[in-house]
Amino acid sequence: MSPFIPHLILRDIFLYLSSEDSSIALSALHSCMLVNHHWCSNAVPIYWSKPFRHTSASLINTFLHSLSSSERDAITRVHDISLPTTKPYHNYPLYLRDFDYWAFMKSIKAYIAKATMTTTKGNESNTLNGARGRRRETHKSDYENLRHVMSTEIMKMFIRVGVKLYHLRVLTWEDQLDSNEYLLLLQPELHSLLTPVRELEIAACYQKSVFLSSLAKICRNILSMHLTLANWGSPEDNGKAEMLGLSELIKAQNSLTRIQFWTFRHYGANIGYVLEAIQTQAEFLTDIHFHDVNFTATKPLNNIAACYNLERLTLKGCDLNGSAVSPLLYARFPRLGRVEG
Repeated sequence: MSPFIPHLILRDIFLYLSSEDSSIALSALHSCMLVNHHWCSNAVPIYWSKPFRHTSASLINTFLHSLSSSERDAITRVHDISLPTTKPYHNYPLYLRDFDYWAFMKSIKAYIAKATMTTTKGNESNTLNGARGRRRETHKSDYENLRHVMSTEIMKMFIRVGVKLYHLRVLTWEDQLDSNEYLLLLQPELHSLLTPVRELEIAACYQKSVFLSSLAKICRNILSMHLTLANWGSPEDNGKAEMLGLSELIKAQNSLTRIQFWTFRHYGANIGYVLEAIQTQAEFLTDIHFHDVNFTATKPLNNIAACYNLERLTLKGCDLNGSAVSPLLYARFPRLGRVEG
């Protein structure tokens, strides 16, 4: 029998393992849940606070156990798919704090592919070549509807059990989600899942103007934003709509304290809309980070100079000229302790 270790010490150890985000650390944390009941009760809430650190069909299978009968029926009405019905030992969804939406949607696709693999192969083997293509098209549409309904019902279940999200990631840089998939997150019945969010990460190389402006109406308590927007998808307007959407999101926050911009190189003068929005958060912002941002077409950075509570300012790999940076040279930042360039 393992020696007894107090709850607070175990918690610190498990939090450290969770913060590593490496496969070895996560495997160690998972093993800790198997030691005894005391270790398990301390490790489970930490492990399941951010389960979507990788794509996994088994994660979706675990969450499906927590569906209500009406949520399960909504899924099976779309497609006759076998769903788990037994109640889980722990209320795993309740612990969710960090939600990676890309990994969530990819995990759902993996689960559906695994669950329907045998049926799909059987259907295709009994069709002629001409009918096979039509059947595949039908399946593609059916499975898309199934993904949408399954993701919606699981997120509704998160709300029902009382999930309080802290960190939301919408990362679609390498493997794009289509517009319908990420806009699912903005359905009216899911708004209460997003309103508690305090940390937001978005990375995309295509337009998200509708997503950003819609998110501004839902999330108003964000403290930290990490934004990577490359504007490769709309050269015709130089990303004006996207910058206006981001401007709305920044202005909507009650007390934004930290914001990071990465690869904002191709927005030209439209970055000015975001700079104006930043000034509305001047009282609260303590950390502003610009990386690979082109300021040569913007007005002088008076908006940044107005953020008098800054403790850290970073301008890395940015295109600047003397007129743009001059307001920063004469601004008063009594709390500024670190400047990086």
